[in-house]
Amino acid sequence: SEPARVNAVLRHARRLASQKRFEQAMALLEQALARHPDEVSLWVAIIQAHLSNADLDAARSALNEARSRDLESRSLTDTQARLEAALGQTEQMRSTITRLRGQSLGDLHKVAATFMLQGELEASLGNIDEALAAYAAADAASPDTPALQRAAELALRSGRPSHARRMYRALCSRNPEGAACMQEAQLAKELGEAPMRPPMP
Repeated sequence: SEPARVNAVLRHARRLASQKRFEQAMALLEQALARHPDEVSLWVAIIQAHLSNADLDAARSALNEARSRDLESRSLTDTQARLEAALGQTEQMRSTITRLRGQSLGDLHKVAATFMLQGELEASLGNIDEALAAYAAADAASPDTPALQRAAELALRSGRPSHARRMYRALCSRNPEGAACMQEAQLAKELGEAPMRPPMP
């Protein structure tokens, strides 16, 4: 079937891109696009391949062409936000993510995913406070995301061990047998503070 053929192309192109064989990946995707010009997943894959290859002009050109066909999907909007972040267009990226959040129609998992995306992209731009706030919002929307783990890792990388400890403490309280408890205790030791008390049986 045609969808199966498109999915096979996408898998092959991803494999080529992961091996840094971008020209072959692009050739494969462009051949498929010639047959299926309105297949959003192919446009998204082409834009992502250009981003992986740091060819921002080509990524922007492909996005504009997809938009000129009136194509719309969450994955295309997600990819647009990634391109805007790569271009350093912080306000446009935030606006695009806000639009993506509006398309979630109250689905908290989708809302959380938009905050996870924002956390990742704000961090890539060096906006640590905004990234941590986005991860906190993702966790509030859906606690089963890895938002607090990402926030803790980002806090450690950016020299904020107390913030990281708070994140690990929250994770430990949710899963007393998890690795976060050891990480919280280790940070408490490094900070010269008392570790979190284990919950009462």
